Formats: sequence, C-alpha cells, structure tokens
Amino acid sequence: MSGGYGSGTSVSIENSMRAIRKMLMSKIGARQIQIGDDLDAGTATVMFKYKHFIYKIVIFLPYPDADEYWKTPSRRQKRTKEQAFKAWEQAARQRWRSIWLRIRCLADLIEMNDFKAVDQMLLGYIMLPGNQTAFEYYTPQLEKAYETGDMPKQLLPGENE
Repeated sequence: MSGGYGSGTSVSIENSMRAIRKMLMSKIGARQIQIGDDLDAGTATVMFKYKHFIYKIVIFLPYPDADEYWKTPSRRQKRTKEQAFKAWEQAARQRWRSIWLRIRCLADLIEMNDFKAVDQMLLGYIMLPGNQTAFEYYTPQLEKAYETGDMPKQLLPGENE
C-alpha cells in the first residue's frame, strides 16, 4: 500500500460514497448524481450535473490480483484470500477518500464564492458530446500541438471532420 491522503483511513467505501453524494447535494447543489464502481474495468466514477454541465470524475481502483495484495511487503510470504482482500480494500478506500477530497475542495471553493477556481477545477471533467470528458478529448490534441507546434483546427467533436 502506498502512503498519501487517506492511506490509513477506516472510512468504508460505502460511507465515502454516501458522504460524496451528501456533499454534492447539500454543499454544491449538484443534481442527477450517479456514484459507483466497475470492478471489471477497475474504475470508480462520480457523475453529476452542476449548473448546466454534466461532470464525470473517474479514478482507477487498485487491481485486486496485484502482488502487493497477495504477498507481504517483503514478498516472502503469500497472504490468504482474506488478507489479500483486506489489503486491497484498504487501497480502494484510499482511492474513494481521494474523490471525497476533490469534492470537498470544490465545496470549499463554492463556499468562498471563488467560481473562477471552480470552473478551472472542473474543466477537465466536463462531459462533451460523444461521451468523453474534456480531458479525454483534448489531451491527444494538446500532445499533438506540442509535438508539431500547430494549434488544433477543431475545437469540438464533429466540427470540420
């Protein structure tokens, strides 16, 4: 397990999910909230509507079959299934707390009326037509722009294709 925010948390995944939903509703005023995980894809997702945009925050969950959960830190002894699950669950709890922290920061910015910072924080999470976030769509274009030195000609999916 790695260190960092939430590495020793005892807050369950379910309690983090409830806290995220409550904060989105009561502190941020978000609507159309969806929170869940896809263990097959290894992702945790929080989607919500705030003002007139839909946002999607996705983080990767730890891979349950990774050696770090099945072997002791010294890599000498194999853990039991229960021990491996417990180690994996702690890492997953940490990831959910990291989403909670992002939402908490967002709530604090809204409370301080720093809406420019809110917009900057959420920009990459905006859902675009085509079911991609702004981050997913623009990252390849930005990488290409840095490689070639040319600005992208297309701003939105479907324009000038």
